[in-house]
Amino acid sequence: HPIPFKGNQGGGYTLEALLGIVSNSKKTPDKYGFEIKAHQQQKVTLMTPVADLGYEGKSSFKNFMDRYGKKGKKDPTRLVFNGLHRIGKNQRSTNCTLRLSGYDPINKVLNQDSDKINIELFNNESGEIASGWSFKHFLESWCNKHQLACYVPYEKRRCSDKRHDYEYNYGENILICEGTSVIRLIRSIYDGNVFYDPGHTLYYDGRGKKRPQWRVPLTYNYRYIQNLYNNIEEIPIE
Repeated sequence: HPIPFKGNQGGGYTLEALLGIVSNSKKTPDKYGFEIKAHQQQKVTLMTPVADLGYEGKSSFKNFMDRYGKKGKKDPTRLVFNGLHRIGKNQRSTNCTLRLSGYDPINKVLNQDSDKINIELFNNESGEIASGWSFKHFLESWCNKHQLACYVPYEKRRCSDKRHDYEYNYGENILICEGTSVIRLIRSIYDGNVFYDPGHTLYYDGRGKKRPQWRVPLTYNYRYIQNLYNNIEEIPIE
């Protein structure tokens, strides 16, 4: 029987339910060794590793949002922390810039000392590291789940049954991706093809929703996502 759900993740949760995947946040693939990604927009969320460095990494979510969150435009009773962040480019909504340490873009290699490799979101005014991710944390989040990945497109429409927001229809073609490495991910982040696009929310009653999303554009010719994998193939669903 359908379980009522309201929210932006309905397409992904519904696909997981159809495949018999129990919803979880484990750092392992979803099923048969594959990480399953349902997507509707032209940008898809690759992974959601929480910050383990910087102010966010050492503070409570509430304290972080009190310092860096801004009043929501649609609902000023809540605080939000969002905006697309690329390497070296200031994001006006957060006044923060993303930077990458320990990567040589000329020779396209990483520093041999993994402790010197990290990604930081720093405050342009104070210089404080607002959020940060260590190399080890990124390595675990990416390589453990993305050696095999399946991207499934879907469309949605309003549901006549008021218990649900939408109904979902999954596309005829899926994208199968095989083989990856952390250097592929780091290169794509440096080039701006993979970006940090958080969707943090702190509600007036103290409830919080943490969404540290790392995303990539998924265009019709897969020009950005193909740099992340050794091989990609679009196949029809029979």
